[in-house]
Amino acid sequence: MDGISQKINSKICCEPNYLVKTFSRWLSLTGISIMLFFITIYIIVSRGKQYLLDNWQQYKNNPLIIPFVGIIKNDKSLSATNFTDYILSIMKKVVKIMLKPVLFIFKLIIKSIKEIVKTLNNFRNFANQLRKNVLTYFNSLEQRIKDAAGTLQFTLLKFFDMLGKASGMLNISKYLLVTVAYTLKTIIDVIGSIVKTLIVIAISIFGILMLIGGPFIWAVLGSLSMLAKGVGESYCFDEDTPIKLNNGKFKKIKDIQHEDILYKNTKIIAIIKTLACKNNIYIYKNIKVTGDHTVFENNKWIRVADSIFSEKITNFEKDYLYCLITNNNIIPVNDIIFGDYCEIGDKKSLITINNYILNRLNSNTNIAQTNCSRAYDGLIGNTKIVMGNGKYKQISEIKINDIIKGGIVTAIIKIDLEKVELYNYKGSIMTGGIIILENKLWKKCCDTNNNNKKINYARSNVLYHISTTNGKIVLDNGVIITDFSEIKENSILEKIDLFAIDVKNKSQKLHSF
Repeated sequence: MDGISQKINSKICCEPNYLVKTFSRWLSLTGISIMLFFITIYIIVSRGKQYLLDNWQQYKNNPLIIPFVGIIKNDKSLSATNFTDYILSIMKKVVKIMLKPVLFIFKLIIKSIKEIVKTLNNFRNFANQLRKNVLTYFNSLEQRIKDAAGTLQFTLLKFFDMLGKASGMLNISKYLLVTVAYTLKTIIDVIGSIVKTLIVIAISIFGILMLIGGPFIWAVLGSLSMLAKGVGESYCFDEDTPIKLNNGKFKKIKDIQHEDILYKNTKIIAIIKTLACKNNIYIYKNIKVTGDHTVFENNKWIRVADSIFSEKITNFEKDYLYCLITNNNIIPVNDIIFGDYCEIGDKKSLITINNYILNRLNSNTNIAQTNCSRAYDGLIGNTKIVMGNGKYKQISEIKINDIIKGGIVTAIIKIDLEKVELYNYKGSIMTGGIIILENKLWKKCCDTNNNNKKINYARSNVLYHISTTNGKIVLDNGVIITDFSEIKENSILEKIDLFAIDVKNKSQKLHSF
């Protein structure tokens, strides 16, 4: 290296133009290279332009091509545009890569939602199938009940037909005996006369017995057929229903007494015990109650049978149900508010209901209107009722299933006598709302023409009433009154039910309860 340096230095020193010649040579070489470069570029551009245009999608984003896009496309603005598009495509790829986890999560969520929807659809299909199976079962059960009822009806018709035939045979026997009597009279006048007299007496006695006992027999048969179906008051509870007392404790409804005070100082006016209406029992939130009873649900009054929480019972085995009448028409059971037997206490509404009943009892004549606003009525305990055997029995001693004239007792009601106005109607002491048959017209006791008057009666603190299969009661003085339920016709009862529900839902009394 030292030798080379010395050699170069010696040339520089010996030849003054050496540097100039060397620079000139390098400059020439550089110029020639630049010219060759541009010539090469020109040749490439001019010759390869068409190729690039034909394969533009492949080469447009090539870093070596991007600066010359304007030249190749003959539009200078395309260089910046193509570069921007290239950068955007790169950014899209970057963003797509970055969003892959998010997209995966969203896809996972969507897939989960689809699985949930699929599961819900399967559950809905299962519920629909279950509902169809249940409806099929109950339809089949209903048909079996109808078949059984048809068989029973056919049996009763045959039985009644047999009784009719027996009656016909008796008539035949009667005429046969009369014929024999006349024949004997022809043979032996004296003996025939005696025999005729005896036969006439026998026939007369038989006719009297049939006149007196016949209606009784038919009434009992009719009542027994009704009892077989399950006859009782429509607004009642199972005997073990827990009633909430004012002290916070609970007491079974069958053990409730008049002196008990219910929740929120609710006072008991009447206690009702009735035969179980077994074809109308439901379970409502673990409470066994008849379907016609009212319950306060979702800020309105409805019938138990109309609630989504109710399930009908087909195997209710108890013989009796119980209900109450209270001063605020409410019965608190656990944390549930039920209506009482009367349902409403508004005087104007009660007058409307009383006129509904009177109008129907009098064959829709509207001739026995009343202003009576009583919802419950009774008689004093020593009132005598005509029994099925023709004897008398005090109403306070009558029991369920006792046979009275014209029917069978299905319910007994005990009413608190406090603040109740009593009337004396032909010697029978009762409340003014009792419905009496007077001159072939049904009237409220307080509206009759018997010169009855209000009296003070303090021998007992309890009034009594009963319900029967035929809805009528005959007193010992011959007076005929309706039973406690007053009317049994379904059309008028449905009308009263709709009216009562409407009145209760328009009332604001429960809000203060």
